[in-house]
Amino acid sequence: MPENKKLPCAKQITAAQDLYEKTEYWRLEDTILTELREKYPSLTDQKLTLIKATLVNSFYNARCSDIEEMTSWIVTQKPELPEIYRNIDSNDDIGRALRGKTKGTSQIEGYVFASKFAHFFLDAEAFPIYDQYARLLVHFHIDDLNEEEQPNSKYGKPYERFFQFYKKFFRLKQQLEQRDSETYSTKKLDCYLWPAGQYVAWKKDIIKPFYINSRVPFDDPDNQPLFETLFPQAMIEDVLDDLLLSELDWENEKKKEAWKKRRDEKSNGTQT
Repeated sequence: MPENKKLPCAKQITAAQDLYEKTEYWRLEDTILTELREKYPSLTDQKLTLIKATLVNSFYNARCSDIEEMTSWIVTQKPELPEIYRNIDSNDDIGRALRGKTKGTSQIEGYVFASKFAHFFLDAEAFPIYDQYARLLVHFHIDDLNEEEQPNSKYGKPYERFFQFYKKFFRLKQQLEQRDSETYSTKKLDCYLWPAGQYVAWKKDIIKPFYINSRVPFDDPDNQPLFETLFPQAMIEDVLDDLLLSELDWENEKKKEAWKKRRDEKSNGTQT
C-alpha cells in the first residue's frame, strides 16, 4: 500500500483528545448517552427509546424532525435492528432509518441521525458518526475510491455519499493503525474528525455556527497552539475549495455563491 501523505499524524489525534477533555459539555453529553445505554440497553421499550432518540437528536444536532415516528420504527425492528444497520449496502429495510423517510426529514438528515443513534446505542465501534465535517475530512484524508466499492445507485445520491463516507472512514482507520502500529477506536477518530472539520471550515472563511468554537474559541490566543496542532496551516492550504463546496452542507445556493465570491476577492486581493 503506497504511503498516504494526507493522513493526520499522531500529534493531531492527540490534540483532538486534548480538545475533547477541554470541552466539558461534549464529554458530559457523551457520558449521559453512554450511561443510558449501559443501564438501559433494551430498544424495545418505547419510552426509553424515545428518550434515547430525543437526546441524540438534541445533543448532536441530528435534525430529525419526527422523533416519534423514528422511535416507533426502531422499537419495531429490534432485535433485527443491528443487523439491518450493518447491511446498509444491501438491505432495503434500512430505508426508513437511513434514507430519512420520516415526515419533514430530508434524506441527508436521516443518515445523520441514524449514524449517531447507531453509534451510541448499537455499536460505537461499528458505526462512525456521520456529519458534514467528518465527511469533509474523511474525503480529504482518503481521496481515492476504488471502482469496485462504488455503491448501488438505486438508493440515490444521499445514500451514495453516506456509503462512501462509511467505507473511507474504515480505510482511514486501517491506514492509521498500519502506520502507527496501534489501535484507533472509532470514537477517537470521531473526536478528531468533527472538531478538525469545523476548524478547517472556519479557517476557510465559511460562515456557520460552530459548536467547538462556541465552547473553545478558535481565535483565543490561548487555544491557538492546540488548533494549530489539530490541523496545521500547511494542511489547511491543501483543502481545496472544490472539496468544501461538494462536501459541506450549504443552506442554499445563495450562501454558497456568496462564499465563492469572498474567496475570489480574497485570492485577488480585492476584499474590502
